Amino acid sequence: MEPNISKFQILSLSGGGVRGLYTISVLATIEQSLADRHNRDDYNIAKHFDLISGTSIGGILALGLASGLNARHLCSLIDKNREKIFYKSRLRKMPFLSGFFGACKQSTTALYDNMALKAVLEEALGSKKVSDLNTRVIIPAVNGTTGLPKIYKTSHHPKFDIDHKLHLVDVGMATSAAPTYFNPYLVDDRLMLDGGLIANSPSLIAYHEATHFLGKKPNDISLLCVGTMGVQATLNSDRRINRWGYLTGWGVGRRLLDLTLSSNEGMHNLITKQLLDDRFVELDEPNTPDQSKSITLDNANKKAAQMLKGRGKDKGQYALGMDNVMAFFEHIPGSVTFHKGGKPYEIQRS
Repeated sequence: MEPNISKFQILSLSGGGVRGLYTISVLATIEQSLADRHNRDDYNIAKHFDLISGTSIGGILALGLASGLNARHLCSLIDKNREKIFYKSRLRKMPFLSGFFGACKQSTTALYDNMALKAVLEEALGSKKVSDLNTRVIIPAVNGTTGLPKIYKTSHHPKFDIDHKLHLVDVGMATSAAPTYFNPYLVDDRLMLDGGLIANSPSLIAYHEATHFLGKKPNDISLLCVGTMGVQATLNSDRRINRWGYLTGWGVGRRLLDLTLSSNEGMHNLITKQLLDDRFVELDEPNTPDQSKSITLDNANKKAAQMLKGRGKDKGQYALGMDNVMAFFEHIPGSVTFHKGGKPYEIQRS
């Protein structure tokens, strides 16, 4: 398959905590079909994309794919370690006590120890740095020290000469440090926070990267966006207007974070779809009212995981029959130019 030089394909992966198990199940199902067709068990779905963008768990998956781990391996990795990352004591597993003890803990400290997540990332990514990636990657986060957005990037532009020195583990930890769930994560003396605060779907940021920094024409860009079955968070007007305290109305910040993630994801995807029209393809589905009680950012138990994986597999199988999805996997990118110390070097991907 000859590389199409003008065509530029983006894979955009949304944030959503343990719901990323849905995201990676969609990709793993498609990847398994491609591996069977090509008789290649080591097939990596990332080979078809010129740029991979990801936020929070999507950022971790983006880094994993770009580092050479395929979607099936990452799916197994997340599934195997979900209860370590979102560890709950026996008291917090009890239906009638879970909310109470969670709220008590969340009122004074982060709900989960992010060192458990770091241990999983260290096992998967080792000591690899951004400079070890052969695929362009962009990962949103928030610099809590300055209060400004931070977009981690491979050195695919002459001006990008800092981030390539960072370890993948640190970038993954930074983009997934969701307030109240995890503590801020320190990277190079900056307190970093979850990228979902500014771009839970990094689709628009990826589009801007392609057009502004890489000089791609909008008509040459196609973007595959994979979501996390996020809930469209809303407010209940039945609640008394003076009962919107941090604990009572906002659930110790959880509802506020949910609303932030869902509203900015909707905005980013809407604008990107208007820019790309039918070249924006989204694989996601709404969280049903019944399942939304179990499918949350941090419910990592077996039954919730089964629902996430099951619906992800169904979506992936459905996508195999969609011509506009499968067209993404006919493209093989050509060479990529990165920079180090102001000097360009080329990597052949085909």
